[in-house]
Amino acid sequence: MGCLAALSVSAQRLTLEEVQADKYAATGNYLIRSVQSWPSATPAPKGYKPFYLSTYIRHGARLFSQDSMYSDALKVLRMAREQSMLTAAGEDFLSRYESLYPLVEGRGYDLTQIGADQHRELAAELYRRYPSIFKGARHIDARSTTLTRTIISLAAECETLKGLNPKLDIDMSASNVDMGALNPTSSFNPKAEVRDYSTSLEATNAPWQPDYRKLWEENADPDVFFGRLFKDWTFVTKVYPDAITAQKMFYYLISNTQSFSSEVSFMDFVTPEEMLAMWECENFRFYCICGKNEYFKGRNWSLSEALLRDIIKYAEADIQDPQMAARLRLGHDFKVSSLLTVLDVEGFNQTAADPRDVKNVYNYSCVPMATAIEFVFYKNRKGNVLVRVAHDGKDLTLPIEGAEGPYYEWIVFKEYCMSRIALCNDILYKTKSPIINEKY
Repeated sequence: MGCLAALSVSAQRLTLEEVQADKYAATGNYLIRSVQSWPSATPAPKGYKPFYLSTYIRHGARLFSQDSMYSDALKVLRMAREQSMLTAAGEDFLSRYESLYPLVEGRGYDLTQIGADQHRELAAELYRRYPSIFKGARHIDARSTTLTRTIISLAAECETLKGLNPKLDIDMSASNVDMGALNPTSSFNPKAEVRDYSTSLEATNAPWQPDYRKLWEENADPDVFFGRLFKDWTFVTKVYPDAITAQKMFYYLISNTQSFSSEVSFMDFVTPEEMLAMWECENFRFYCICGKNEYFKGRNWSLSEALLRDIIKYAEADIQDPQMAARLRLGHDFKVSSLLTVLDVEGFNQTAADPRDVKNVYNYSCVPMATAIEFVFYKNRKGNVLVRVAHDGKDLTLPIEGAEGPYYEWIVFKEYCMSRIALCNDILYKTKSPIINEKY
């Protein structure tokens, strides 16, 4: 279940044809994508073998962030049934949903079994792709943000790697000490202000919210959407503040079901056109929070220079240590997107002045559940080091001179990353508030 096509560059616009072929393609960051869809790596230059891996990986499939999303849907559907306001399709929808509700009740934001399995499969795939990295009694440093869903995701990876090679020495931690790097828009990052915190970037009074609301009003058609389920679609306003909010929450519900059930789907209750229209709205929201937009003057993504600094700092020391095999980092979707923007990866370096144009420059399907950025280091007998950067196995192109395909000289790659870090710090300095702006 879910879209299995590889998509690593955000500028690849989602088309109606793709959604007609698979409605899950329009579920954005709720996508469940198998590692079996990862493309093969471009062969390394002659004489080079992988010896070290550094990653930043999103947690696996999880439930929605608000328990009320699940309980409100159940409430309005059951109220409608009691008052004979459900259509035959509505009765069918409720029947399916009631069978699923025990799986989600009270579990908002929890990692699901599907999510844990994703990380077991991901670890096994990394082991398969880079056997020379994980061979013998080598060391792995594994760190996670302090949230349960990332900790369990990391544990699933480490458990799998240890099972494949019991000789591996793995240190696993989830500490506030690392939160500034692994979750740069948190209060643990000393460069972040109150307006930069994740809760501020997503707040109801964030500067992008009016445009977001307008886009939903233009794209939503509750008369048609809810007319399939309710004899009078306005019935939804008995539970939700308005029809737009109701349709948005049902989009989340329909999209998120793939994270906890491989047997029940609600995709037959929506058309490809509706899914694409709702995807456009949520794609805009995601772009506003972590993309290269004017709402936050670059602060939203520039703060992820802390994550890139962490990757470079440890790599510099680790490549000199023959015992060091890998640095695994578990975090979140917004940070994956922001890190790719910091790196200026093709497709993440574009802006859109009009909300309607965002869909042409950004696709939030680029950060599915358990999405991974891999920094793979190669070495030849002379000790020369190359770096390849991949996103869900797909080689990424960086604006670096003298590369051999997607392989970059470590020294040149490091200098490039330091220049990007300097750019981010310049943005952060220029936009720094003498008095922290509390309005967000």
